[in-house]
Amino acid sequence: PITEILSNVNPTKKNVVIIILESFGRENIQRGQTPFLDGLIEKSLFFENGFANGKLSIDAVPSTLSSIPSLMNTSLITSSYSINEVYGLPKILKENGYQTAFFHGAFNGSQNFDQYCKVAGFDNYFGKNEYVGPEAFDGRWGIFDEEFMQYFSGKMTEFKQPFFSTIFTISSHNPYIIPEKYKGKFPKGTTKIQESIAYADYALKRFFETASKEEWYKNTLFVITADHTSSEPTEKKFKTNVGKFRVPILFFDPSNPSIVGKNLKNLQQIDIMPSIIDYLNIDSKMITYGKSYQSEKDFVVYYLDNIYHYVSGDYYLAFDGKKSLGLYNFKKDELLKTNLIKTEKAKTTEMETFIKAYIQSFNERMIGNKLTLQ
Repeated sequence: PITEILSNVNPTKKNVVIIILESFGRENIQRGQTPFLDGLIEKSLFFENGFANGKLSIDAVPSTLSSIPSLMNTSLITSSYSINEVYGLPKILKENGYQTAFFHGAFNGSQNFDQYCKVAGFDNYFGKNEYVGPEAFDGRWGIFDEEFMQYFSGKMTEFKQPFFSTIFTISSHNPYIIPEKYKGKFPKGTTKIQESIAYADYALKRFFETASKEEWYKNTLFVITADHTSSEPTEKKFKTNVGKFRVPILFFDPSNPSIVGKNLKNLQQIDIMPSIIDYLNIDSKMITYGKSYQSEKDFVVYYLDNIYHYVSGDYYLAFDGKKSLGLYNFKKDELLKTNLIKTEKAKTTEMETFIKAYIQSFNERMIGNKLTLQ
């Protein structure tokens, strides 16, 4: 998994802003609750087949920022490997002159994010304790998205460019609290989460309205994804072992109209780091279990309930660590009704060989603390 990105042009030194939206699975967008995000998708490079690498918020942070998938029964952040050396976006970008910061509106210490940020090498962590602004405590988790994202925009205006910052939103987390003043303003939808999804979309819209007036805005690459899908899928296709990992992934660069359109390639959270490094034309050598969006490779790997799930091209393989359980053409057979394991033996063998090597490499590097090249 050693990836070397070599560019023949100078680095662009653009700011990078990653926005991780709580529970914004693919099932919750483009269905009327998220008018702002749906509109932004039209102006972005949108990965129609975007996947999360885990089912928990704490899986999404190492996946997105350090290109480390969650292939264990415990999340990296809470495992005995949480202090392993990692070489992810904060360190790579810092070496290239970036100021780095992580924002999370919840109580400091929540999800162990602040501890992970130290290991990952962020310069600063901004949580509920650091927040300055109108009173906006939701009574449970932390600061409502609208006010915290305004604070986020304001802090970035104080940063020296180029900067790299990440925000993890909170308002669309169970119990889905929305501010009193917005009760009845957003469509309720058909599942419990959807009103709060609509509120979070509104908070995102307000953030972009504020940020777009700042001079750093045009020199920024925005990457938006979700940490994971929500627990109440809206359609059958989101209840399968493929559907329940589908999340939006989009790249939006206000100054680059050429990075727009729908891309059908399979892209996962662990591909975000190499993709950003590639997009910025930064020369780097790193350990990554993903690949750049410009790569020819077309795979996704995730793990749930002791099963490894591997997507390659149009195919999806379920593998239990010893043998393959199912092979499906998930593009033609969205509900995974037709198991092709007996009819497509060559494909099964080819995919099984890849996933075995992938797991072995991951386990060796994790146990041996070899996630960096230093």
